[in-house]
Amino acid sequence: MQAPTPNGPDQRKFRRLLVEGVTARVVLECRLIDLSIGGALVRIDRPLPSGTALTLEIPLDDGEAEPVRATARVEWIGDLGPSGGGVPASMGMGVSFVAMRSADDRVRIARFLRRSYDVTRRLTSVATDLPCRFRTGPETAADDGAAAKGGPAPGTPLPGRVRELGERLVFVESETIPPSDAPVAIEIDLPAASRPVVIRGRTPPAGEETDLGGSGALRPGRAAVTGFFVEVDEIPFAAKELIAAYMAELRDEERT
Repeated sequence: MQAPTPNGPDQRKFRRLLVEGVTARVVLECRLIDLSIGGALVRIDRPLPSGTALTLEIPLDDGEAEPVRATARVEWIGDLGPSGGGVPASMGMGVSFVAMRSADDRVRIARFLRRSYDVTRRLTSVATDLPCRFRTGPETAADDGAAAKGGPAPGTPLPGRVRELGERLVFVESETIPPSDAPVAIEIDLPAASRPVVIRGRTPPAGEETDLGGSGALRPGRAAVTGFFVEVDEIPFAAKELIAAYMAELRDEERT
């Protein structure tokens, strides 16, 4: 049987026949916005409906010839806003990974994320060695106005040393490790500050410690230390200025 033709004159050069039981693939180009071991956000001109199953191929810059391949499902679609540089707003879709082609593909993603994170961290933080005290527990939450005033947090302080300092992430060397996803307040003795500066944040949720580097070597070639990361939630403005000035000073010393 001949395949049906669209409305209007038949412009086909070759005759087509109906077929059954043959699966074909439609390949759509998209741009990766973010990535985790469990899913991704992609920018795409025509998003697929929520719930659609698809195969996502991601060519990672990791020295492997074959791309990572995952069976995925569209979880949501939406407007991602302007792309920058005068490019109009575009659409995107969030997908979750249902299955990987192999366990090696998941390992490749984890390694790629670790490498990408290390590069970003080197650009946004500095290695240091500053004495500090930290307090953890519900009483450290910034609901008493102490952080806004730059004052110390309540609770029993524990000693530590800040080995990496940034506006979004801090690594504290300590034999005492707070639980996952716990509020933490850190009092840091900056050289130029008349009193300790206070940073408030949380330890990473369970399962994400590895993504953030864990309690291992902070930089390639440096000895491993025991400690924990804190994802920064709040820094008083005066403290932020002091921290920014201190980080700039360290970077200037590295360049000289």
